[in-house]
Amino acid sequence: MQSKNSAPYAVVVGGANIDIGGRSFAPLLPQESNPGSVELCLGGVGRNIAHNLALLGVETHFITAVGEDPWGDTIRSSCKSLGIGGDAICTVPGGRTSSYLYIADPQGEMILALNDMELYKSLTPALLESHLPLLQNAGAVVLDTNLPEETIHWIGDHVQVPLFADPVSAVKSPRLWPVLSKLTGLKPNRQEAELLSGISIRSDEDGIAACNALLQTGLQQVFLSTGAKGLLAVSREAKVQLPILSTPIRSTTGCGDAAMAGIVWAYLRGMGLPGEASAAVAAASIAAESEETVNPAMASDLLQARMQMALANRTA
Repeated sequence: MQSKNSAPYAVVVGGANIDIGGRSFAPLLPQESNPGSVELCLGGVGRNIAHNLALLGVETHFITAVGEDPWGDTIRSSCKSLGIGGDAICTVPGGRTSSYLYIADPQGEMILALNDMELYKSLTPALLESHLPLLQNAGAVVLDTNLPEETIHWIGDHVQVPLFADPVSAVKSPRLWPVLSKLTGLKPNRQEAELLSGISIRSDEDGIAACNALLQTGLQQVFLSTGAKGLLAVSREAKVQLPILSTPIRSTTGCGDAAMAGIVWAYLRGMGLPGEASAAVAAASIAAESEETVNPAMASDLLQARMQMALANRTA
C-alpha cells in the first residue's frame, strides 16, 4: 500500500461508536430526570482521532469493526465523505455497532458514561494481518485500547513503524503493559499514568517521576494530561510543560482525541517534542469550543496559530 502522495500517511486502529451525549442545564440530581439537551453523533476514540487527522490534512486510513446495521453504514459513509480510507473497516455479520452514552454537567464535564463495545472482539490479529502492508507503509500507526489485548500485542510485535497509543481508560490501559517498549508515544491522563507507572501522582514532581518510569520501559515519549494544569510532555532528551489555553469551553468530550491527533500531525512534520506538545494543547483547545465530539472547525492553519499561543506559555 502506497500513499496517494509523497507525504507520510497515518493509520488509526481502534473504536468507532455512536455517541449519545446529554448535558444538564443545572447541577445534576441523582435518581432524577434532569432537564438538559441530548445530541447524537459519531464517536469512538479511534474514529475521533482519524476524523481530526483528516481535518488537519493528514492522509488517514482507519481500521475498525462496525455492525451490520444502519449505524455501521453511517460510519462508513462518514469516513468516505471525510476522505478517510475505509477499505479496512470490517462489517461483522449480525453485529451491533458500538455505542457510547454519556451525561455531562452544565460546564460540559462528563459525569457518567456507559459503553457497549463487545463488537471490538472482532478486531483480531488475523484481521489485522490481512492489512499488514497498509500498516507497514504508514508514517505512524495510532491504536486505542478498545482493541483486544492479543491484537495490541500483535501490533507491537509485527508493526515496525512509529506507534502511538491512547490508553482510553484506566480499566483498559493495562492492555498496553506488554507493548510499552514498542511505543513511540503514549498519551495517558493522571489515573492511566499512575496505573501504568506504579507511581501515585499528587504533584508536578510525581508526574515527572511517573513519566520517567514509563520511559524506562523503552517508551520514547509520554504526553501526560494533567487536567486543568495542562500537559506534561517528557522524553529522554527533553521536558515540556504547557498550561491549557484559555478558551470558551462548550464540551470537554473529545479533547483528548484531538490532542492525540495533534501529536501525530506534529510528529509526521518532524516538529519534535515541543511541537508535538504544543499541537496537543492547541488541538484540545479547539475541540473544547464545540459541543460536537470533533470540532468541524479543526484545521492546520488554526492549529498552528494556537500552537504559537501554547508555546508562549511554556513553563519548562
